[in-house]
Amino acid sequence: YVDKYHWREIYAIVQNMEKETKQDQVIDTIFIVSVVSKGIISFLELVAGVLTTFIPPTALTAFIITLSEDQLADDPDSFFASRALHAAHTVQLPGQGFLAFYLMSRGFIKFLLVIALLRKQYWAYPASIIVLLAFMTYQVYKIALDHSLVLTVITLFDFVVVWSIWREYQILKSRQGF
Repeated sequence: YVDKYHWREIYAIVQNMEKETKQDQVIDTIFIVSVVSKGIISFLELVAGVLTTFIPPTALTAFIITLSEDQLADDPDSFFASRALHAAHTVQLPGQGFLAFYLMSRGFIKFLLVIALLRKQYWAYPASIIVLLAFMTYQVYKIALDHSLVLTVITLFDFVVVWSIWREYQILKSRQGF
């Protein structure tokens, strides 16, 4: 026998479960989008590291200058072209070997972690958070030195990725009863 009070209690529990499920779905979506995006970026970092091994920085700088000057000839107020041209003339790249190693190792580590996250391997959640926080610490240091808007946006995106990994990990732990 179930009286009105118990029905209300059961109804409240079911409603709460539906809210959690909808919330979990939103978090799952944010997690998938942010982790897949991070995977694409990591793959591109890996490719850039490999290319950096074979393409001298002077050739890259000359290429950026050529593209920027062509764009500025068509549109003298082009924000991106003027920024790229300014960066090509003023930014000092680290040694080619260091840059290649940095990009390849960073891309490789993050790409492997993304694959593990998408396979829902539990060890990858805390490992990814630690690795991303370490990279973010270095990025904040570089932001303090260079005041880079691009690096600030990347760091904010990384923060969203870390948050989504942490939330997804909490959801998986609750589903598994940990």
